[in-house]
Amino acid sequence: MTLPKTSTIFTVVLLAALPLLATSIQAQSNDIYIPDNNPAAGTCNHFPFNANWSGASGEWRYHAFFTAQQMGGTACLISDISFAPCSSGTFAATKFQVRLSHTTAPSITAAMNSNLPNPVAVIPEGPFTWKPVNLQWTPLTIITLFSYNGTDNVVVEIRYTGGTISGGFQGPVRRANVAQRVYKYGTGAYNSNAGTNGGNTAFKIKFSCADTYIMAVGTPRPGNTVDLVLKAPKDVGLPYQVGSSLGNGPIPIDTRKLNLSLDDLLKVSVKGLLPSVFQRYTGFISASGQGVAKIVLPNDKALVGVKFYNAFLTIKTGEPSNVKSISNTVALTIVS
Repeated sequence: MTLPKTSTIFTVVLLAALPLLATSIQAQSNDIYIPDNNPAAGTCNHFPFNANWSGASGEWRYHAFFTAQQMGGTACLISDISFAPCSSGTFAATKFQVRLSHTTAPSITAAMNSNLPNPVAVIPEGPFTWKPVNLQWTPLTIITLFSYNGTDNVVVEIRYTGGTISGGFQGPVRRANVAQRVYKYGTGAYNSNAGTNGGNTAFKIKFSCADTYIMAVGTPRPGNTVDLVLKAPKDVGLPYQVGSSLGNGPIPIDTRKLNLSLDDLLKVSVKGLLPSVFQRYTGFISASGQGVAKIVLPNDKALVGVKFYNAFLTIKTGEPSNVKSISNTVALTIVS
């Protein structure tokens, strides 16, 4: 079987992309919105992304509780979570973490540690930057996918220290009065077990559920190899194209988006200009519905601290933009 020039298709699609997604983009049917999919609806609330909130001192711990009924009662591989900002700009933190946990408890409590019986760090502890966009669902870009079991309630934890807001972002995101929240802010909040019960006033949220997804296996350290495991069970036999970039875009593709940036690293990885580094970036989805690409990191300590993003798409002539499926984006930061 001859591999088609998917990189050519990929590049054409990217170069034809519009500057930004419109607010009228259709929601994918397998995504979960609580309480609705309108990023412009709901009041604006400063919790938890306003690092400058009175007395917060750039430090927060925040829990939101969503019932199995709100989650739709269907198992879902959560590939990202998004919020609806009330302004655009930048949020950053020197130490940031997002954890999700199943729970059978009927509610959350002010004893915050008890709200997370089985925590999964979907964004591991470390420096973090988020670019919220007003009137758009803006993803955090999680790193570890969360397998929701379809029957339990879910707690979302966001905590950070060294938080700042800039570039016009004032901190608020949309909320609706349907989900419980507990929070703590101020010095020591990051590890505090003594929260304040905020009632049914948690933020609005979007859980992206993946049919097509990418996972990273291996430690991104100079000289190491990281496997990018591609899953696309509905796309058996179709060609795939992986891309890596220094930003998470997004790049619009018809009514969808690819959370990569159209930068030099993306062009290099897609065009095969560094085959010793970006390996098996093109191929076919196997009969088992998967593929594996590899990143062989150069043994250069100057790379430590570099963060880059990885995603893939599958190609099928006749589909919108000739793109059948678009994966989530997995972020990697090179460590020492």
